[in-house]
Amino acid sequence: MASEGVVLDIIGGNAIFTSLLTGHVLLTRCLKTIKNTQELIILIDELYKKTWFNKSMQNQIENEVLSLLRGI
Repeated sequence: MASEGVVLDIIGGNAIFTSLLTGHVLLTRCLKTIKNTQELIILIDELYKKTWFNKSMQNQIENEVLSLLRGI
């Protein structure tokens, strides 16, 4: 079975995961609601349950959330 490619876009503090195969949004998460690093860890753990989630996506989300937490 072919693996479904997924792209992550972060728009307005929202993580949007879109299938490259179908063009449909698979999942969205509001990153602005994350208040601390513990909540970030929980989100990352949840996302790693998805076969298409990868380290690059993790880095994008972590950078965005840390910027939001710092008020940048």
